[in-house]
Amino acid sequence: MKPLPRFSVALAVAMFALTANAQTQCVMCGSSQDRWEVKTGCDDAAANLRINLSKAIDTTVAEMRKLEAPDHLQNDATRHQGVEDQVFVVEATLTTFFTEADHDRHLVLRDGGVTMIAESTDPDCVSAHAPLRDFIVSARKSIDDHFNGHKSQTVVNERVRVWGIGFFDVPHGKPRGVAPNRIELHPILKIEFLP
Repeated sequence: MKPLPRFSVALAVAMFALTANAQTQCVMCGSSQDRWEVKTGCDDAAANLRINLSKAIDTTVAEMRKLEAPDHLQNDATRHQGVEDQVFVVEATLTTFFTEADHDRHLVLRDGGVTMIAESTDPDCVSAHAPLRDFIVSARKSIDDHFNGHKSQTVVNERVRVWGIGFFDVPHGKPRGVAPNRIELHPILKIEFLP
């Protein structure tokens, strides 16, 4: 395990101490059927310090795809322990990205011939009091700055290191890059573009 860089444990604790008791309301750019509260960090678990931000689990796309998905996810606003309460860091090739209807930047990560999705949440779709907001804002700025504000790139092929919270998405068609267990890094908390 390695610490989440650029954001110290003390900063994370201080941020949560300020926001844990705040009224955290979701800004709904998506649907509660799509587990919007969990994917944007405005759920009770985020507000009550039940996400481990002090350490990131170093893993791979292939290992993330082996995680067992819960049986029922539709309308499920609870976090699944051991995955959705953890920060993971994955190094992979960003092959493409585009903006979805809910304003998320949908990133396809490929490593060793397999893919998974990582998503950068639109800060305008996150409550000002949401505990993860500062991370979401910083990550989205890194992506938008790197790509000069473009909202879609069909060919990228850049190595990246991505920190994000594990998230099992609900079944909805076959989104580009989706893992068989529908695991994602969502929201992205930090991204580095590697040489």
